[in-house]
Amino acid sequence: MVRTPNSVSGNLVNMRRATLASFHKNRHLLPPAKRGGYWRAACASALTDYAKTTYRAGNRGLALRWTLEALLRAPLGRGRLALSLLLAMFLGQSL
Repeated sequence: MVRTPNSVSGNLVNMRRATLASFHKNRHLLPPAKRGGYWRAACASALTDYAKTTYRAGNRGLALRWTLEALLRAPLGRGRLALSLLLAMFLGQSL
């Protein structure tokens, strides 16, 4: 696949921003009961996915920051996932 310079898909920071903007924009489409913890857990899942990709690309600091953001956003919904990622990153393990 050929990527256009400065395209969203060629830049993880922009992809993350666009994904979260889409989550925010469409939150109202969820049933009211899903707009709280479920929605935050979905956002946290996306953040951990971007964090793993960023970590694999060699940007450990940004990956740690995004994983912490996921943990803070949904400590009950995705806390175990975020904590295990943080531990692996601190230990320098491959993901």
